Formats: sequence, C-alpha cells, structure tokens
Amino acid sequence: MDSEVRAGRTIAALWRRAAAGIVDALLLGLLGAALGLVFFTPLSRLAAAGHLVGFSIALIYAGLFESRWGGGSMPGKRLLGLRVVDRDGALLAPWRAFLRAGIFSALLLCTGLAWFFDRRAPVIDVALNDLGMLLTAAILWLFLFNVRTRQSLHDLAAGSYVVHDRSVPTPTGVPRPALIATSMCVLALLGLFGTGLWRTATATPDPQQDAAIAALESRPDVAHAHVFISHAVGEPETAILWAWMAAPILDQNSVAASIAATVRERSPSLLQGRQVRVRLIRSVTLGFFFYTGANQVVDLPGDGPA
Repeated sequence: MDSEVRAGRTIAALWRRAAAGIVDALLLGLLGAALGLVFFTPLSRLAAAGHLVGFSIALIYAGLFESRWGGGSMPGKRLLGLRVVDRDGALLAPWRAFLRAGIFSALLLCTGLAWFFDRRAPVIDVALNDLGMLLTAAILWLFLFNVRTRQSLHDLAAGSYVVHDRSVPTPTGVPRPALIATSMCVLALLGLFGTGLWRTATATPDPQQDAAIAALESRPDVAHAHVFISHAVGEPETAILWAWMAAPILDQNSVAASIAATVRERSPSLLQGRQVRVRLIRSVTLGFFFYTGANQVVDLPGDGPA
C-alpha cells in the first residue's frame, strides 16, 4: 500500500520502487548482454576497467530518463506508474537527475575498480571496497526505514522524491530515528573502513607476487592478472596464476605453459617447491552485466623443491 502524506498525495510504496528497480535492472542486463556479445573482444581487454563503461551506461540511462528530458521515469518506473520529482512537484533538472543517478551508480564503480587495484594499490582497493559498503548501507537503510518519504541517500542529495499516480509529495523530512540509526551505522562502517585502511597500509607487500603480476600484465594477451599461493590443509602448496585474457585462447595447454614461463622468468622462487595451477579467463564485466566466455583450469608440474 502506498504511504500517504498530506492532502492525499502519495509517495511511491516500497514494493513499487523495488519492482521498478528489477525491471530496469533486467533492461540494463539485456543492454549489457547485447554489448557484450557484439563487442566481446574489446570489452574483455578492459577487465575490471569495464566497470567504467558500465557506470557510464547506467549514469546516462538513469540520468536521461529521470530528468525532465526523459519525462521523469525510467522504463521500470513508467511501467509501475512512478516518476521522480523535486519538492515542488516539477520534473528534475538534468543536473539533479545525473547527480541522483551518479550516487546510486557509484556502487557499481567502487566494487569494480577495487578489484582492478587489488595488487597495484592495496590501500585504494580497500578504500573503494569500504566506500561501496558505506554507500550500500546508507542507501538500503534509508530506503527501508525512511518510511515517510522513502528518500534514500541519492534522493536526499538531489532533493528528489519518487511519487505514484502523478502526485506531488509534501516534503516531511527524514524522521529523527532514521537519521540516528543511519548515523550509527555509518560511524560503525567508518570504523571498519579506517581499520581496513590501516591494516592494508601497514601490511608487508610480497615483491615476488607483485613482480609476477607486473610481468603477466605486460603481456599483450593478458588484460589483468592475479597470483595466489594456496595453503589448503591436506593438499600440496599451490601457486595459482589467474590470467584474464585479452585474446582468444586457441590452445589452453600452451597458453598456460607460457603464463607459467613468464612468472618463472620474473619470479623464479615463487614456483619452486609448489604445484602450479593456471586459470585462463575471458570475460566481460560491466558492473550490471557479467559474461564469462572461457574459464579454463590447467594444472602444471611444479619446479621441484626450493
């Protein structure tokens, strides 16, 4: 049931906004699938940086449709009879709509780019991951518990309201309990954020792994790489080499051997005394759409004891 505000004006109910969000997510997924199939090779070369493409698409999609240029509604909202307006009931100016869309779409950008920075800059990796957690927590908390206006973080920043049946809301402000609870949640996450940054900043880097990753990513056929040493109980110590390929994998065994040879040449001690497992991946990731065209695992003999 829609939440009633003054003079019979209605703020869109939670279920309507959730249903509209599902519809728009499906439409964005279909758009991502079309782009992924048509432009698979160039997009696969971007690896995690493909989230920048996804962020741009989501920003333009939501910003245009929810501004006065697009009638104030993305297709999902239009299907559910919703639109986005300002406190006077007017459709949003483009800058407000793009601000609103940018804050929400930043969720895709933070988590995706965190993966891109995992070994290049661990502090940035942790900062982006924690920022994504903060945004997610704030948006969900306000969305669920700010029951009077259903304004979440992106709505509050843009001064927008989502309304039903072309009604105009009377701004009532965020209830004090919601503000207090949100503040406590954000403060707790900020504590985790600071702790994670401190631990990452003071952690001792592994020069062998960093050198191996740099060597792999210098290859023209590798878009992104990661090296992980597995210490699973009951299994031999294994060096796992992840390679997101920027070129078709014609012969997985020869490509895997070449990947291992690159690591052996740059960081020979990394493979000594360990089993070697190479994971070859070709994928497209846009944040709102993921497609893996190849995910092949090749086990290679180790180099003998260190």
